[in-house]
Amino acid sequence: MPNNNISTALLGAVTKATEVLRSKVQEKLSSGYPKELRDGVSSKPPEQRGDMVVGTVEIEGVTVFAYEFGSGIWSERGPAKKYPIVPINSEFLAFNWKAGLEAAAYDRYGKELVKPAPNGDVVLPRVMHPGIRSKPFAQPAVDESADEIAELIGDDFLVAFSQAIGPDVIVIS
Repeated sequence: MPNNNISTALLGAVTKATEVLRSKVQEKLSSGYPKELRDGVSSKPPEQRGDMVVGTVEIEGVTVFAYEFGSGIWSERGPAKKYPIVPINSEFLAFNWKAGLEAAAYDRYGKELVKPAPNGDVVLPRVMHPGIRSKPFAQPAVDESADEIAELIGDDFLVAFSQAIGPDVIVIS
């Protein structure tokens, strides 16, 4: 059955293409990103959905969207504003803010709000976090893989199509 050969070829091509994209995303995440993002990259086997074959690369992690699109005041999607970070299992947040040893944090009236301890430790009931600037990795991986993926899918499809229509027809790509 010719359709079956073409479908099988497309499933194989999309499997290869998905692997190319997964590999490129992991390459992009190899330096300057949290380990949780690198460890969260996976691919799923392609699925046939009606007339389409769909491949999926998943990236799991709580900071995925923050890195791809920015967050807080640097958000490229949604409101650009600081957001609160509050303690979940305790009354206060505690962290080390060595950079804060040089300068205290002040409110808009000049009142000192935060002055870290000599070792840099700070304890607060909450903070208003400015977020992070975007550092896209997924879209650049797609952009850089597009030609290779198109070639993979096109080559496999042409072979399957040629076999499906028979030996008397020549397909020129």
